[in-house]
Amino acid sequence: TGVQTCALPILLDNLEQAAAAAGALVAPLLAALPELRLLVTSRVALDLDGEQLLPLAPLPLPQAPHRLDTLATQPAVALYLDRAQQRRPDFHLHARNAEDVARLVGLLEGLPLAIELAAARVRSLPPASWVALLEAVANAVDIGSRTPTQNFFRS
Repeated sequence: TGVQTCALPILLDNLEQAAAAAGALVAPLLAALPELRLLVTSRVALDLDGEQLLPLAPLPLPQAPHRLDTLATQPAVALYLDRAQQRRPDFHLHARNAEDVARLVGLLEGLPLAIELAAARVRSLPPASWVALLEAVANAVDIGSRTPTQNFFRS
């Protein structure tokens, strides 16, 4: 009853985690409640009637050489800085960490969720530590067709 009169969409995040069961869960809901709107985040399509896909591209990455005066305006760096400062207000981009921040968002391939996860841990893992960790993973693992970011976040 509450769902029948609700005008807000229901958010289902990371549905690829249950992709096999997603259709069995979502299709009956949509059939029973034709006005129901779902906002689903997933790396895979659900292949449901009426499904609309909105592929999201990674954030643009800073191009080398990295100039300190413009680096913070680059979208991937700006996201990292914003989220890092939420966790550690004294975190700032400066000459000692600028290259590490630029390298980090590059290793994370401009993926907003990966950037946010890295920034959320800025108190215990500064950018230089993340860079060393991701490069070690990339060098230690036979990555095949997966990227260092995919390998790291799958492990």
